[in-house]
Amino acid sequence: MSPTTGRVRNRRGEGDLLRNEIVSAAERLVAQAGGDETLTLRAIAREAGISAPSIYAHFDDLAAVRDALLDAGFDRLSQSIDDSMRTLGATTDPVRRLLAGCRAYVDFAMREPAAYRLLFNRGRPSGEVPPPDQVPPAPLPDQVPPAPLPAQAPPPSDPSSPGLDQIPPTERHHLDAFRMLIDGVSNCVTAGRSTSTDPVADATALWTALHGAVSLRQHLPKFPWPPLHDAADRFAVELAHLTPA
Repeated sequence: MSPTTGRVRNRRGEGDLLRNEIVSAAERLVAQAGGDETLTLRAIAREAGISAPSIYAHFDDLAAVRDALLDAGFDRLSQSIDDSMRTLGATTDPVRRLLAGCRAYVDFAMREPAAYRLLFNRGRPSGEVPPPDQVPPAPLPDQVPPAPLPAQAPPPSDPSSPGLDQIPPTERHHLDAFRMLIDGVSNCVTAGRSTSTDPVADATALWTALHGAVSLRQHLPKFPWPPLHDAADRFAVELAHLTPA
């Protein structure tokens, strides 16, 4: 999509509008290129119909724009899942709501492949991984001490606090879609429609399966995959331990 020529300058107080326009322009470029590898501030400015220096009033650098792209993508993913459940109504069978959420997840991934890949393909910050010469060598087999036996089995995860404390606060909303899966499995348990004893662990397995299904389809589109909704339903039934009504 080409930017509109002769863009009208935003009125005073409409800074947020311009910020959103910048993010939207970056999203269009990512969709066109299939990724953000070639994304530049100059290209974003050209797509938005503004001068490149105008971007700095809202973003410090290109990395900040990429962060905003992640926020926007995760927001759309969560909104897609929430909308699919909302259309069924609050009194609908929780199994149907969970299945609808899983279908919405895979639908978003296939509808916006470039945006979806961007959500999970961002590189790890350089400070999180030590350089190779600072990584201690792995011990030889006879040097590995035996693992201590636990005093008791660990308790199941708490759905209200799924062990996500290590996620930076600024990124926790990226897990809203995952929390919806947790809530979906938990609601099925409450309604007697799931035998899950650990909704967090089972939601994690379900999320992993859904992500794998769409990622493989995107990388091997010619493979004779089964219908995607059928696969999503099967993952939910098996991994969330759903039971017949």
